[in-house]
Amino acid sequence: MIDRALQAAGYLACAAGLLAQSDWQVEGGRASARVHGAVAARLAGAAQTVAGAGACSVHFGADSAGKPRSLKLDVPAGSRVVVGAASAPPAVEGVVALDGDGAFAGALGPTWGALPVQVRAAGVAAAGRDGRFSLRVSRAEEVRRLALVGRFSEGGCYLFVLDWDESEVRLERLLGLDRMVLRRAPAPALGAEVSMTFQLDGFRLEGLVDDAVVLQAFDGAISAGAPGVAWAGAEPRWRELRAAPTASPRASVAVVQRGRAASVHGSVPEQPGSLALLELALDRPHGWIPRGPGGFEPFLRQPLAAPVVLWDDVRGSLAMGGLGEVDPSGAVRAELRWPDLPALRLRAALVRWRIVEPGGGAVVSVTPAVKLRF
Repeated sequence: MIDRALQAAGYLACAAGLLAQSDWQVEGGRASARVHGAVAARLAGAAQTVAGAGACSVHFGADSAGKPRSLKLDVPAGSRVVVGAASAPPAVEGVVALDGDGAFAGALGPTWGALPVQVRAAGVAAAGRDGRFSLRVSRAEEVRRLALVGRFSEGGCYLFVLDWDESEVRLERLLGLDRMVLRRAPAPALGAEVSMTFQLDGFRLEGLVDDAVVLQAFDGAISAGAPGVAWAGAEPRWRELRAAPTASPRASVAVVQRGRAASVHGSVPEQPGSLALLELALDRPHGWIPRGPGGFEPFLRQPLAAPVVLWDDVRGSLAMGGLGEVDPSGAVRAELRWPDLPALRLRAALVRWRIVEPGGGAVVSVTPAVKLRF
């Protein structure tokens, strides 16, 4: 009896594990994404089944067109999730030499606790105002803190700090012997190897861990300088420091579908209060035609040739939230329920958001489209 009970418990555990799964796919050509939270996965094109369900976030890497904004999703077990971002070539990166002419290596006056801040920074030839600097690091037990350095000069620098002792991340400013914490937050879940990125764009400072934006601050005390790496304790093991142009935020979209019900998510860089209009359309039955932001051919002023299934739903009979506003975080969301009609079964459409200026005068952008199947 005990053996049968244990066997039955094992079957139930296996069944629960199978139910707590979801199917994921990323669309957009070269796009790839990381999923963190209740679901943990790395997405790159092909569909895959991933264990886990619940609240999670999706983070995209930067490319030559910018960085697609992150998405926050609630994924029920057994869902099909499609995330998308527009395709673009990879960002042009270069390796930063930390041992060239004019490079700096040594301790600074400020300390982290009782430990001096050790810095290796590039020379004057690599100095500049803006840029995006990244590295991958494997943590050793002796490494207490690691930081990416921005705008290093004799006057000071900015630091994006990953502090293993305090389990937090920080943006700091060093000026002479003074160290000021500009912003701090709890550190995200960290693996054996971590990707860190520090972007400096004018007054905007941004720190990322594994493609997720973890800290942002505005500061203009230091105008220019060279990139580098700083640490406390033993010198960490990192791969080469790489530099790229700054990546502006751009739109992303996702559909979480279970049966005929689906939630459509978007994250856009347009200003809060802009209007968001949900659109479902069939794929075009012809070659690509250049169109303006409003969906018209620039010279002929002709409307869309491909049939549109849905543009908003004021009554809410098909989509709750299909006409709404962009919230302060840049997110938009609608709940869609497809009618269970024989003629509509096993059909597919493209779903995306049209963003209209707050006054309702013109379409200012359109998110990428992802497929929706019923």
